[in-house]
Amino acid sequence: MSNFVTFGFLLFCLLSCNSQEKQITEESKFDLKSGDLLTILETFNSIVKQVDNVYKTDISKLELYFQMDKEGLLKRIPNFDNTSEAFYASYNLVRNNTGQIIYIAEYPASESGDWNLIYESYFNENGNLIVFIRGCSFFNGVCAEIVHEKSEYYYNLKHELIKKTYEITDGNKNPLNYKDCVFNYRYDYKIYNTLTEYLKILKFEK
Repeated sequence: MSNFVTFGFLLFCLLSCNSQEKQITEESKFDLKSGDLLTILETFNSIVKQVDNVYKTDISKLELYFQMDKEGLLKRIPNFDNTSEAFYASYNLVRNNTGQIIYIAEYPASESGDWNLIYESYFNENGNLIVFIRGCSFFNGVCAEIVHEKSEYYYNLKHELIKKTYEITDGNKNPLNYKDCVFNYRYDYKIYNTLTEYLKILKFEK
């Protein structure tokens, strides 16, 4: 069985919980109250601190890439300044002190400028995904001039989804009802449960 799950506009998967099946959509929110969550959050917060430190104090350690086509052709670049190349997506990558990848941020290219997407994957030292975050900002949502979505997925070390959050706000961070909005920019995305699976698709050079 593949180690990743594909999500799309009609995204769904089945999750077993107390012998009940739950349908997971982009707007789903739940917490299984797993005993693993505290450890996952501690690891996640530690990774966030390392990533923030790179962005704030040591930007030279941030690795930048262009994905040039759908097939996954990657090109490492020194920075994103003054680039005129057409690309399929860009990536920010952070490694820990041992060279292990702990964070990958994917930014699909938006030719129209009507939307911005980011997919963030956080991996522990063993290369297991512990948190995946999807962020989307877009115009033409009807419910507000600009709409911001954020979904967070938390996984235990068995690759089981134990918590999911979802929030949707306007440009002033006021909560919105997703039922009032139109989603023209929800595209398929993949969640890789391990770094190994991620690197089978995209081979980032060191």
